[in-house]
Formats: sequence, C-alpha cells, structure tokens
Amino acid sequence: MVAFKEQLAARGYKITPQRRLILEALNDADRHLSADEVAAQVKKIEPSISLATIYR
Repeated sequence: MVAFKEQLAARGYKITPQRRLILEALNDADRHLSADEVAAQVKKIEPSISLATIYR
C-alpha cells in the first residue's frame, strides 16, 4: 500500500481519508473489485462516502 500512496503523492494527489479507505479496500481484496463492491466495503467504515468518490 505504501507504493500506491507514493504514486499518488508523486502525481500531486493528497492522501485524503477517503482515498486511504479506498486503497485499503483494494489492498485487502483477494480479487478485482467493481466500484460498487469497493463502495460497499468502504461504507462499512465510512457510511457517508459516495459512489462518485470511488470513481474519482
């Protein structure tokens, strides 16, 4: 996950709490996840996150 964070930072993106949760969901998955599946995982921790945030 450190590599993901480094790549985002290198491209000028901030590691927001929402991005951190999305990265954790993707990193913890044992398969490819759809945007809806990522949203479902993240919403367990942060119910206010929207599907639009996942797509961004």
